Amino acid sequence: MENSAWSSEQLDAINWRGGNLLVSAAAGTGKTAVLVGRIMGHLKDPVNPIDINRLLVVTYTNAAAAEMRERIRAELASEISRNPESMHLRRQMILLNDACIATMHSFCLDVVREHFYMVGLDPAFRLADETEAELLQLEVLEALLEEKYAGGDASFFALVDLYGGERDDEGLKELVLKLFRFSRSLPCPGDWLRQVAGEWAKQVESIDAYAWCEELKQGIGLEIGGCIEEIKRAIALCLKPGGPVAYIDNLKQDLKMLGSLSSLCKRSWAELGEGFDGASFAGLKPLRKKDGIRSELQEQVKTIRDQVKKRIDSIRKTVFSRTPEQQANDMRRMAPVVEALIGLVSEFGERYRGAKERRSVLDFSDLEHYCLRILSREDEGCDRFTPSSIALEFRERFVEILVDEYQDINAVQEAILNLISKQEAKRSSIFMVGDVKQSIYRFRLAEPGLFLEKYHRYPRQADNGERRIDLKQNYRSRDRVIEAVNYLFGQIMAPGVAEMKYGGESELVPG
Repeated sequence: MENSAWSSEQLDAINWRGGNLLVSAAAGTGKTAVLVGRIMGHLKDPVNPIDINRLLVVTYTNAAAAEMRERIRAELASEISRNPESMHLRRQMILLNDACIATMHSFCLDVVREHFYMVGLDPAFRLADETEAELLQLEVLEALLEEKYAGGDASFFALVDLYGGERDDEGLKELVLKLFRFSRSLPCPGDWLRQVAGEWAKQVESIDAYAWCEELKQGIGLEIGGCIEEIKRAIALCLKPGGPVAYIDNLKQDLKMLGSLSSLCKRSWAELGEGFDGASFAGLKPLRKKDGIRSELQEQVKTIRDQVKKRIDSIRKTVFSRTPEQQANDMRRMAPVVEALIGLVSEFGERYRGAKERRSVLDFSDLEHYCLRILSREDEGCDRFTPSSIALEFRERFVEILVDEYQDINAVQEAILNLISKQEAKRSSIFMVGDVKQSIYRFRLAEPGLFLEKYHRYPRQADNGERRIDLKQNYRSRDRVIEAVNYLFGQIMAPGVAEMKYGGESELVPG
């Protein structure tokens, strides 16, 4: 594409070379075209052109990798037709077949296959698909649980009583597998599991000292916020012709009470509990039929208010049914049970690893963790990763790493990318493009927080080798569609719900 076909922001994303670059590319903004344009910019650089095999292009799916390769091929063919005498461009067409354009798992697989001896793997290992891995996990877990049942450990039976279910232990199995799989999305699974157990075992004076307490208060605050909006809707109904105007005083009192509860969510757990204990809804004023009240509006208002009352009462009965002191004691009593759970997860992980070794198979998580071990030095702990000699070779090889769909990366993959990317100040090293609003793979343990952290930290203007560029101009949809999308998501996306606010910088702009 000619420069005139690009917007100024797109050109900036293609040409900037000052360091790590995060491109927040909303839907329809030409993300893939920009990514291809940046690759071509490296290949055609008039001062320092590079070979395409000195770039690592990471995509989310194999189909996306194939499409990316074909788009680069088409761009190269177009450039060669305009510059048929360019030996460099012709060389790129040949090198393209072996260029590193692949998913993260494919890259990890190549690293592990080449350096299997460094982590003690059978060179004839194969990759298990998701179904085979899940069946093997269930087989190992069921065998482990049978042994535990026969062992007679009191803490294990306490764990089964709490999480095993009434008729079977499916609930416990699901919990063990969920914890195990989540831990494997982190660079140091064992450290995280031990940290979880330690969180429950620590002695605290107040329940506010637990990390989850703040999260729970935020959740309660969201529920109260929803109730406030419902009461405001009821007031709007009262103001309609024939509406039950006499209810407005009661509804305003409700708003005041809910506002007080909302403010208490920023205070201590005990204060919030006292607020819920004292929360009450006064009876509605009686109305006479001859007052001209429309019965359907009256019933709508009463229904809304009754639903709000039930929501507040449910929080009171479920979350604040016990005093903070009783809850703290419950936490302390749960510590041995949690320790038994973490021990069960850890033991399952070891047995599952052994079962895979006997079959010479790896799952997708293994690829990431073995690759991480190969690329980091053995003498370093999990609090930091120092590149191994293999990682340093990759740093010399790759001029830049380009990551598509960066919002769907996980913490292990992030650690791998950091190990193989150049770290010199103000040297273009990692180009990350994506849209956190389109992150839909958290169920596959993607961590959009990695994108958000950089989104908020990276400045728009280059600073210390880091920069953020926003692509907001949508070239795919009509203006009215964009207006509707902006309005809808402006209502439903807020930091407390979606971890970011939709509006201003994040809104789509007609292209």
